[in-house]
Amino acid sequence: MLILGSVCKIGILLLLIGTNLQSQSSFKMAKLETSILDYSVNQGDDFYSFASGRWLQKTELPPGFSRYGYYSMADSIIFSELDSIFTGSKPSQNHPELSEIVKTLYTLGMDTNRIDEQGLKSLSDEMNRIDAIHSIADLPAALAHLQLIGINPLFELYKPQRWEMLGTYHPVLRQSSMPLGDVSWDSSNTDEDKRLIKVYRDFINQMLTLSGVSNQEAKHAVQTIMEIESRLASAAMSSSEFRVFWAFYNEVKVDELDHMLDNFYWSEYFQHLGIPDVETVIVSHPEYLHEVGRILQDLNG
Repeated sequence: MLILGSVCKIGILLLLIGTNLQSQSSFKMAKLETSILDYSVNQGDDFYSFASGRWLQKTELPPGFSRYGYYSMADSIIFSELDSIFTGSKPSQNHPELSEIVKTLYTLGMDTNRIDEQGLKSLSDEMNRIDAIHSIADLPAALAHLQLIGINPLFELYKPQRWEMLGTYHPVLRQSSMPLGDVSWDSSNTDEDKRLIKVYRDFINQMLTLSGVSNQEAKHAVQTIMEIESRLASAAMSSSEFRVFWAFYNEVKVDELDHMLDNFYWSEYFQHLGIPDVETVIVSHPEYLHEVGRILQDLNG
């Protein structure tokens, strides 16, 4: 399934390239979107609020989004186009043969009978990697591998292109996406929060059962997982807090990361990611990383 996902991405990229490589007559230069500028803010005092102020004032975050901008809007358009390709209702006019390839790959991925027949065989290597984790010392290689294939447990590392305009080239270490978004896990949660938490708990239990874990083991594992999720959610920044751009720009030297996540071999982690020369990272929310460290110490103890 992981290979299938990569092939789908390649096919999608080819389609997008084919769609955009049109004649010069249809080519349009991108224009600066001035409607989002807040001219009441002095650019020299707060350029971010000047450049995005009116967008922040007039745009509400859609449900399930921690951030929303033109990239998100473009994603929605792309997903809509892809849905048309998947269903066959609107193949690419430029490259109909690529549309057919992508549709076929999508159909294979949705073949639940075939997937059920294969079971977890195709994921056995990944399961074995996870089973080999016995201590914090085993995590750097395992987490790096998972992140390289698009899975971000505990935390995420990425390189934002937009900060290069500010002269910053450091990778960003930030919290993983919360599975339930801004749902409250404490005693103040609403009835809807409680319902979502129960649905999530049942989902985890079902996944563990399908993977071959006994009912007793699954019950114990679900309890541990839910406790971890609750602690991570409590330490995480909310979607609205993530909109304050400068609040999560915290430069940290790699050798200082040990104070946030003890006994985690950062140099080995970056080595496995293929970026061994990293000296500085941007930690979006230091307290979250501290909590990850505390959770690992509790589990390791």
